[in-house]
Amino acid sequence: MASQCQVLEHVRTQAPYVLVVVTWSILVGTIPAAGTQAYPNGVAILLGFIFLLLHVIFTAAKVVNKSGRFDCFTALYMWIKKDKDLEFLKQETKRAYAESSEADSSKGLGGFVAAFFKK
Repeated sequence: MASQCQVLEHVRTQAPYVLVVVTWSILVGTIPAAGTQAYPNGVAILLGFIFLLLHVIFTAAKVVNKSGRFDCFTALYMWIKKDKDLEFLKQETKRAYAESSEADSSKGLGGFVAAFFKK
């Protein structure tokens, strides 16, 4: 692939996010709307959207932040597997964020990206 990411590695890293969507789909869509017919399908779609939005608001981390923090699922994976590549990425993100804010905070994300790839 163009990103040089192995397919199985991609599947492994994205699986927790798929499981979140599947879980909310079953809980607010399949069981109430189809199984018990508690409300119409349109309401199930709306509730699914609302629950996923709330899930993102309460569990996600900013892509670029000064602490290098990952979202809660990636942090849990790192804690279980002791993944050195992700820990390195976290440290590099902290370093690049600090360099970009010292160099020129007016450049915003562009300055961060430049500092991240500067070796």
